[in-house]
Amino acid sequence: MLGMAEDLLVVMNVLPPFLLSALSLFLLDCLCVRRRILKRLQEKASPEDPPLDISDASRTFTVPALRAVWRSHVLERGRAARLHGVAPSPRVVRLDVCPEDRARDDKHLLDYARPGRPTADFLHVYVDEAHPVDGWSSPDATFQLRAHRDLQERVDAARRLVPFLSSRAPFVVVADTMENECSAAYGAAFYRLYVLLGGKVVHESARSIEPTALSVLRRWLERYG
Repeated sequence: MLGMAEDLLVVMNVLPPFLLSALSLFLLDCLCVRRRILKRLQEKASPEDPPLDISDASRTFTVPALRAVWRSHVLERGRAARLHGVAPSPRVVRLDVCPEDRARDDKHLLDYARPGRPTADFLHVYVDEAHPVDGWSSPDATFQLRAHRDLQERVDAARRLVPFLSSRAPFVVVADTMENECSAAYGAAFYRLYVLLGGKVVHESARSIEPTALSVLRRWLERYG
């Protein structure tokens, strides 16, 4: 009975923001509305921010899209990482470890935190695919990948990101576990940016489609540095 009550509480908390997101997806499926919204977002973006480009062929109000957005809201409500709170340190998977050694390679997120660096180290945790071809697919996705069936598929997909990211910043790339420990701890459905310092969460990006998260992060780092 207690479990049912907890599930009902989750639904009651998640349903209002989910319905607003569903309405946004419905409006984005109307091309005239989509073009107007994208124009406004692009006007707000800094030149350093990645362009937000949703082609006319991309559908946003679909059953897979709604499922993905529902999951993102559930993760948001349940995440342990909160601004000014203790930073969780879930397990991560290194890309350079052979499959037979992974069970013994006990690596955690905060193992990558190093004291004394000039400003920040950059770690990219590749989580489950946001727009898999067999789910909420998008013709605009940089890579056309299916949902990961096992850890090796996730690691292989993460390896494809390495040259793409390393050309922009000195990223270390790791993968989330198949139990999605990082996604659960940090509410990282789709994408999210965090700054961790001294075992605390000192900056977090908004969970939205706006492309300005990188410029906001840069300004934060410049003020901190």
